[in-house]
Amino acid sequence: MNGYLKNFEEQINTLNKVYHELINPISDQSFLENWWVFGGGTALSIFHFQHRISFDIDIFVTESQVFDFLHPKWFIDESVVFDSHNYRFDELNSHLQLKTTDDIKVDFLLNESIINPPILNTSLDLDYELYYESVEDIIAKKIRWRKEDNLTRDIFDIGVAISYDKDIFQNLIDSRYISYDELKLLNQSLQKLNSEKYHIEISKIKPQSKEYQEIANNAKKIIQSAVESIKN
Repeated sequence: MNGYLKNFEEQINTLNKVYHELINPISDQSFLENWWVFGGGTALSIFHFQHRISFDIDIFVTESQVFDFLHPKWFIDESVVFDSHNYRFDELNSHLQLKTTDDIKVDFLLNESIINPPILNTSLDLDYELYYESVEDIIAKKIRWRKEDNLTRDIFDIGVAISYDKDIFQNLIDSRYISYDELKLLNQSLQKLNSEKYHIEISKIKPQSKEYQEIANNAKKIIQSAVESIKN
């Protein structure tokens, strides 16, 4: 494991445990294939940009029926990976939030629509096939679901994505996964950003180079400029 990936050794080990304890048995019982994909900020950092540390694991489920198997009552009491007293299952919205005994948050969320096909892992040496989300899919979800939350990690992630692809907002609008109105709400929310809190939290997620630190420092402006450049 290279030096950068050592930042994620705990998360990768957790992902392996989650796969063997929960994901693989569900695949065996349901006979479904390719029903899950690794996404979110941790996937963005491991596989795409290597820009920051990240702690949680987000697994997106492409088949709603899988949540019948993911109901904690079927497995939580016998689990050796998860804290059996620390979980939340929202059956209505198809969302399962778990905590490992090592205090890593693992979310299973329903995602039946995608922008790009998931990408097969060739970076990590695993004993199973792992697919992860494209940059566009990860960023689109952050905008759709957390556009008004002003989370430091999301702002940094979006700023990095724009720095690598100045047309990403236009492409996301063209995909019809997000709308211009959602970008306007993101822009308006950023106007209320607590800059002091933002910079304190940036230091905790540790931009991995001087270039990324510069992007982190200017992410608000980068995002707002990108929104303002969209021709609606």
